[in-house]
Amino acid sequence: MKPLKLTLQAFGPYLTEQILNFEALSGQGLFLIHGPTGAGKTSI
Repeated sequence: MKPLKLTLQAFGPYLTEQILNFEALSGQGLFLIHGPTGAGKTSI
């Protein structure tokens, strides 16, 4: 599976709509979702 876009709203501290556009990173071949423990990476 290759995610292209993720839209979140009312998720954790983000009350308004947030859009993560993975297509902008597609030319890089690899991207990483990272953050401190408890930041919500698994929830995404």
